[in-house]
Amino acid sequence: MFRRKPAIALPDDPIYGLTWSIGKEFGGLTNVLLHRNAVFSSLGRRRIDILTLAPNFDTRAAKLRLWKQGYIGKSVRLRNIWEEVASASDAALVRRYGARRRDFEQPAILLPYEGRKQTKRRSADGVELQVDTFRSDGSRLVSDRKDMEEEGTVGGRELTLFTRKGAVVNRWSRGADFYFAWFDHVIGPGHAYLVNDSHFIGKFLHRYRRDNVTTVQVLHNSHLDRDAPDAFGKLSGGKIAIVKNLRSFDMVAPLTVRQAGEIAEADFAGANMTPIPNSRPMKTQAVRHDRDPGDGVMLARFGHQKRVDHAISALTLAHADGSKARLRIFGDGDSRPTLQAQIDKAGANDYVELMGFRSDASAQFATASFSVLSSRFEGMPLVLIEAMAAGCIPVAYDIRYGPSDIITDGVDGFVVPAGDVKALADAVARVSSMPEAALAELRANAQKRAADFSDEAVTRAWVKALVDAKARKTAVRIPKFTPLVQEAFVKEGVLHLRGSLDDCKDVEDRSVALSWSARGVAVYGRVLVAERPGAGGAIGFEAELPLARVQDATGDILDFHVEVETPRGFAKRRVLADESAVLKSDDIELYVTVQGNLSLKVLSLPVEGGPVAS
Repeated sequence: MFRRKPAIALPDDPIYGLTWSIGKEFGGLTNVLLHRNAVFSSLGRRRIDILTLAPNFDTRAAKLRLWKQGYIGKSVRLRNIWEEVASASDAALVRRYGARRRDFEQPAILLPYEGRKQTKRRSADGVELQVDTFRSDGSRLVSDRKDMEEEGTVGGRELTLFTRKGAVVNRWSRGADFYFAWFDHVIGPGHAYLVNDSHFIGKFLHRYRRDNVTTVQVLHNSHLDRDAPDAFGKLSGGKIAIVKNLRSFDMVAPLTVRQAGEIAEADFAGANMTPIPNSRPMKTQAVRHDRDPGDGVMLARFGHQKRVDHAISALTLAHADGSKARLRIFGDGDSRPTLQAQIDKAGANDYVELMGFRSDASAQFATASFSVLSSRFEGMPLVLIEAMAAGCIPVAYDIRYGPSDIITDGVDGFVVPAGDVKALADAVARVSSMPEAALAELRANAQKRAADFSDEAVTRAWVKALVDAKARKTAVRIPKFTPLVQEAFVKEGVLHLRGSLDDCKDVEDRSVALSWSARGVAVYGRVLVAERPGAGGAIGFEAELPLARVQDATGDILDFHVEVETPRGFAKRRVLADESAVLKSDDIELYVTVQGNLSLKVLSLPVEGGPVAS
């Protein structure tokens, strides 16, 4: 049968998308996931599978809904672990997931089938202790118990898979290992790419290391806390598990160059990081220049992140200075009454209007003169690209991340300091009073810049990045090693750790780093260590940790690892310590745990001037 030539040649190996679930209502992350995989399928003329891990996910219903809504084409297939495991025959279960040469006893506690897909057991205070999942015929599929250490108290896990006849197929102590067994079956022995968009899955996917699978983690939002002053600031609590293990992925894909730069500055990722932006379909369209220069639009949810109140305040300030600019705001949310009250109080109803939610709101970019983005943070605001593609001039806060990666200030839009309402007002007043010739040049430049984010351009970037990631993957097995700290001292606000590292002297092209991680708060950091000759053929090392880097962990405990990396391999080990490394001052207490590991308690750390880069 004749098959059309692909518009863009994707890698020959299968590409699998990965996410937890796809709800009936979803935000930008899922939108981007669906769009990317639909574009891969369309431009590459091939089937793309999106793997999901959520229980109770109906792939047929979701596929039909998403296809009707235009999010995916017929060549994008949704797959779910629970559906596929439940439908497999007993023989297939044993062949795909069975443990060889192992006989399992029945679990001590099994829950009865109650006519529903799941039966749950909870503690007296409502904490979930066990979930047993059943097939449609009432046979037990999986028993997932989470109180293995002491009945009635969460601790220890046992996830058991059954045949229809009730025989135990296999047992896992971590849910991730159950998911990994399914990945192994789906992917098979040939090489494939596994591209994950879920931050939740990313917390454990770094452990999925297979010679035939190139793992990719997409970073959709900032890895830093929104108040972090620089690349060395506090991390986002929801991202720290990913950040600590970025080097264990074959490829890490932040959306912007700026985020990649801050990740690199903190040394969280290395050659495995490639920034790739989100994309949008770009329709060839002539830029309309017959626009009212004072007509502005804004598309945003009415919530804390989007800071719509700043846009309203900016328009109010602009009018106080004589501007005739107007702003129509499309969106909705819980804060709408508060925003309307702000408009009423400012007497701004003549030039600021809340339009409500409209599915075709982006069409307004084709006729409006400018758009406003006043968010607190973004991953990469596609709304800017959509506006620029239509010749609508963007005015945006310079936030993490996106605006400064997309807009060249004064050339194809305007970027002002984040949170500076007066600067936002001045930019709005400026763009709404520019001569038509200057506006025409801005509009043409904006549309030209938007083309850099077309589906075709971004897909080509993905193709190159995936091919490069596979080429880097040729495994180098780093031998097991033991890092030992034998001396510690503090000098001028820097903790110096000196020790030795055995069994790595023959590892070529290596870099060695010391990393630290707080147990209770989102603090993690990394510094390269200086190597020197050690006794008995071991590597001697010295690491310098600026104590300002751990000020956000005051009252918490830090644990240390040494990380060894080559261009094609990575491993890390917990740091052991001699008693000679014990150290205590007014600010820190460095001690050896009962397991012989090195840990540090941050007692108090008054630091002026904020975090200091190493």
